[in-house]
Amino acid sequence: MIKEKVITISKMLQIEDILGKKVDKISGDQKQRVAIGRALVRSPSLLLLDEPLSNLDALLRSAVFDCLDFVGQTDIDTFPIYYQNRFYIHSIYRRKYGLLHKLTYDYSVHNNI
Repeated sequence: MIKEKVITISKMLQIEDILGKKVDKISGDQKQRVAIGRALVRSPSLLLLDEPLSNLDALLRSAVFDCLDFVGQTDIDTFPIYYQNRFYIHSIYRRKYGLLHKLTYDYSVHNNI
């Protein structure tokens, strides 16, 4: 089952040709896609993404954006953080059924980390 997930996700992220390579032998955008793939294979209930598209070229940015859109349609709650939207970091939100629900305030986030 895990092997099938790895194959499916690596095709979606266009990294199937680098699966056996060492991390220091792949580019920055490939590292970013590998990190996203590792997270997706584990089927998390929450996926916190810090600048998920920052190291990708324009073509791959579109492909990964489509992948993240797909993730948004699953049971995985996604929370991408972008520098431009840094004010969202001060609170933790959960997206459910397309709606954002606030879970905590900034003081509790900072005090509980």
